[in-house]
Amino acid sequence: MAVALASCRFGLRACRSLCQRSHTLTRPRSLWSASDVPAPRSSHAVASFHKGQASDGALFVFGGEDRPRHAFDSRVHRRDAHGKWAVSDVAAPSPAPLLGCGAVGVGQFLYIFGGRTGGTVSFGQEEDNLVSGESGALLAFDVLAERWELIDAPGPEARSFHTMAVVEDKVVVYGGCGAQGRLNDLWLFDPVLRGWSLLNDGKSEGSPRAKGGSSLLPLHGIGGDLLLLFGFNGEQLGEVHHFNASAGTWLDVTHLQRGDVPSPRSVFASASRQAPGTSSPRAACEVFVLGGELEPSDQGHEGAGAFTDEIYTLTVGQSSGEGFDYTWQRCEAGGEGAHGLAGEARGWHASAVVEGGPLGQHVVAFGGLTGDNRRLNETQVLPLPRR
Repeated sequence: MAVALASCRFGLRACRSLCQRSHTLTRPRSLWSASDVPAPRSSHAVASFHKGQASDGALFVFGGEDRPRHAFDSRVHRRDAHGKWAVSDVAAPSPAPLLGCGAVGVGQFLYIFGGRTGGTVSFGQEEDNLVSGESGALLAFDVLAERWELIDAPGPEARSFHTMAVVEDKVVVYGGCGAQGRLNDLWLFDPVLRGWSLLNDGKSEGSPRAKGGSSLLPLHGIGGDLLLLFGFNGEQLGEVHHFNASAGTWLDVTHLQRGDVPSPRSVFASASRQAPGTSSPRAACEVFVLGGELEPSDQGHEGAGAFTDEIYTLTVGQSSGEGFDYTWQRCEAGGEGAHGLAGEARGWHASAVVEGGPLGQHVVAFGGLTGDNRRLNETQVLPLPRR
């Protein structure tokens, strides 16, 4: 079921069991087949592709848990621009189920990094997938050829519940939960060079705290810069950091937020796009935040915390000086569209900006966990004003 959201006013260790020694897996024909909506889940990953790349207009869903700490699905699900679902049934060998992983789309590849999986699970086996460790594997799924590949390149330590973004067709990974605790390092993977590089070790002044459940977003139109929102490090965080790509440094901009500033939160859904009317230097990028957890569960990951259904938009643009403005606006729930509903409060879901189809550019969110500990397979759609 697709649920429309209101439009805004301004319309430890590398998990080598994931793959066999043969790193590239091929199939002779397409196995994308029409399917029902994917099963309810949380702690999954979603990704989309930029306009003009493979499968633009589609949303891809991978991984997740159907009950606490139980990774259950290693198939790739695709929702097209008209809301129809398909699944890629690539026969074994294929990756083990993952939860708490990240995914982004570049070119014709879904890049999936990290996550948690059952340590005894390998390609083609049907064993208990109870989570036993973090993965440090980088997987690539070719959405056209339907082929999995394990990219063998030294890089970030194994982790889960990190956050990923795409900047200038490169993959960026921040933070998450490692074997020895939470992390705050920032890494870049170049798909052309097929190698990792460390952008920031998180030790310099202005760096964000080590945390999970945050969101790293490209600041479209601002020279490859990144924005890091919120997260959890034992408490819900409301901090915001701006990564200057040219200098390779972080700036804590929490105190520069204006408008309807959200309360601290984590495990929310988010996305960003270049703002309409970018000829104005004060409106370069829009960031969208949907839902999230405001208070953690007293049962840890076994239970459900206190979630929200709030929707916010953050506009990031150059100020009258040399810095930037960070202005929040809360969007009203409800509004026109399918069912005219915002849906239940939730967290542990994921979203991306999708281009194409009758809605044009829009945000699509999928799945999540509710306050009564139910996992969802609901699709939420936030229409965006035309550029």
